[in-house]
Amino acid sequence: MTKSNSLDKMLEAQPYEAPINVRQIANLPYGTCGCMADYYEPMALTRSDTMPDKSAMRLVVLLHDNPYEGTRFDAMPLAMELARRGLAVYSLGLSKPTADGTPFFLSQLADVFEFLSDLRQDRHRVGLKPRTFAGEGNRVILMGCGTGVMLASLVLRLHYNARLREYVAKRCPAVRTYFSMGDTPTVEFDSLIRMEGFVSISGVLCPQEEGNLRFYERWLGKGFDKTLLYTYLDSTRYVSSDYPPLLLVTSEADATHAEALAFKAALPSSVSCRLLDFPREDEEAHPLVAGFSARYPLWTISRNLNSTIVSICKEWGV
Repeated sequence: MTKSNSLDKMLEAQPYEAPINVRQIANLPYGTCGCMADYYEPMALTRSDTMPDKSAMRLVVLLHDNPYEGTRFDAMPLAMELARRGLAVYSLGLSKPTADGTPFFLSQLADVFEFLSDLRQDRHRVGLKPRTFAGEGNRVILMGCGTGVMLASLVLRLHYNARLREYVAKRCPAVRTYFSMGDTPTVEFDSLIRMEGFVSISGVLCPQEEGNLRFYERWLGKGFDKTLLYTYLDSTRYVSSDYPPLLLVTSEADATHAEALAFKAALPSSVSCRLLDFPREDEEAHPLVAGFSARYPLWTISRNLNSTIVSICKEWGV
């Protein structure tokens, strides 16, 4: 049985029921890519209930797994469970490969920065009203699942490393536009979206070329060199002491377990980083044997894990 079929069987055995206290706004266009985002936030169940306090609500930008076959719909149950527990979540759809085989990693990077630009400049377009929490603080938590962590990690590092920012901006105009980069790499960060935290769920943090060549050729394009690969994707490079707090979610059975440990060890001591390693519930070993995925039913198997993720996110920026 293939991994995809196995996941489908798991979902059939434990079908997901959307929580009734979550408001969803679907198919929000953003940027110039033609992509869509879905927005989720907690809501009151009845008129007598107290409405959630948006001024204190954390806003998550969620990037899905599997860049060339995955979609934002894979992450819908996770997004809804986070919203049910008090977070507001944008789940982004990302550019897909074209028939001519053009590499699309930089297109997906541009997608994320175009979304952040819209969130900063035109909140109505992405479903937010000016007097909500997003209008108050311009703060987001970046969250990625699987390979979506590589994309989120690069977005984070571009905020804190001028050398890497200049290198990538030459290849991705959306980065240069977002940071308002002129002839010098100087950036006015006060006008940008603030990175309040970073969450990796089974994240590919320091990828290796061996064994993944075909995957990276599709994502980066044939003929990529090692410099390009490791400069863009290895999260242990260009680590900054100014990083916001980080949360790594993994398990001992997860293929990314060793990468999460290596990444945490490479961080400066001044960076706050928590590792939720091999989560358990009711004293039972976590049943996932092949690693996490946004399509795995974390929302039913690991209710305590979901609550812990949200609790930690709510602590940030207080």
